[in-house]
Amino acid sequence: MAQQTDSTPAEAQLLVDFVNTLDIDDDIEQIGSPDELAAWLGEHGLMQGGSARPEDVALAQRVRESLRALMHANNGEPLDPDAVDELNKLSVETPLVLRFSSDGSTELAPGAEGAAAGLTRLMGNVYALMAEGKWQRVKACPADSCEWAFYDQSKNRSRTWCSMEVCGNRSKARAYRRRHT
Repeated sequence: MAQQTDSTPAEAQLLVDFVNTLDIDDDIEQIGSPDELAAWLGEHGLMQGGSARPEDVALAQRVRESLRALMHANNGEPLDPDAVDELNKLSVETPLVLRFSSDGSTELAPGAEGAAAGLTRLMGNVYALMAEGKWQRVKACPADSCEWAFYDQSKNRSRTWCSMEVCGNRSKARAYRRRHT
């Protein structure tokens, strides 16, 4: 699984880190309990204090897997309409609202509290990346045993694998064996 560099936008890095809270290859779940979810959101500045509930964990995992499906679509797979439907349902449960400050400036802010507010901020990052034209660079590795999220920094946005040294080589070796069998 590849590490990101300094040129990865902060919004993208946060989404990549969130989707990678489930390490499929090693079967490690980082947000499997309310305490783990609250700790992860707190460490990433998405929730100040408070605790998460079991339903927040289920919501976070639904958001994560729906985002992973969209990242797969960014990597050439067909867009999963169920993931789009799920994210539309979640955006109703975790709305972003336009808030005006005393100086007249505005910001998109969570319309929820606690863990749901942190998840709302994550969804806002998707919108920000889309508005900046950078969302298509946020991808998920196509290897079924991996599915690691990453930010494609290639000039022509053609990177496919999270790591050419691991997943890319495995895929090329399998293809070579198929051709020569």
